[in-house]
Amino acid sequence: MSDSPSSCAAKASGSGMGRSESDIKKLCPKAIVAKGLAVSGSSCHNAEASVRKWLEAN
Repeated sequence: MSDSPSSCAAKASGSGMGRSESDIKKLCPKAIVAKGLAVSGSSCHNAEASVRKWLEAN
């Protein structure tokens, strides 16, 4: 794998990101893991603005 940054989307059951971020850090110790964006399934159809803002910040 390269050392270049990449993005990862993860679905977490329940609230927030669950353990996704810590699991990625554990499994990919050289990865740069930025703050994730948690979008609940019931609100994903209205999440475009939040996703765009998150992408611009990351």
